[in-house]
Amino acid sequence: MRKALLVILALVGVVGVAGIAAAQDHNNMTEKKVSDQITFTTDVRVGTQLIKAGEYLVTCDTKTVKFTRLEQTYEGPGHWQKASDKPFEFVCKGKELPTKSERTELDMPPGSDGVPVLAKMYIRGSNIEHTFN
Repeated sequence: MRKALLVILALVGVVGVAGIAAAQDHNNMTEKKVSDQITFTTDVRVGTQLIKAGEYLVTCDTKTVKFTRLEQTYEGPGHWQKASDKPFEFVCKGKELPTKSERTELDMPPGSDGVPVLAKMYIRGSNIEHTFN
């Protein structure tokens, strides 16, 4: 009897952990590929990587979120091109939202070392709350 109770409690624990993990994920089949240009005015920690201040093209192809550094062209302000740096890549994860975001928003609380940490990101046109922890 006691052994059966332990097995049941173990199964409940596994199901609970799986439920929490599933709540952090979303259905990639309903997600749309999106991109937008963002500016980091200071260095930002995303996951375990430090992204330097600057202009970036952020793209989500439903599997990967990429931050590609942009540099200004000689044509003047507002004209950008991809820099030669390799983009920062992260697994696309987060919960599905009922509607698409109307604008790109970044939630960046300060980290323990004072460097902002990108906790959540909403990309214009996407129905996903992107997370990076």
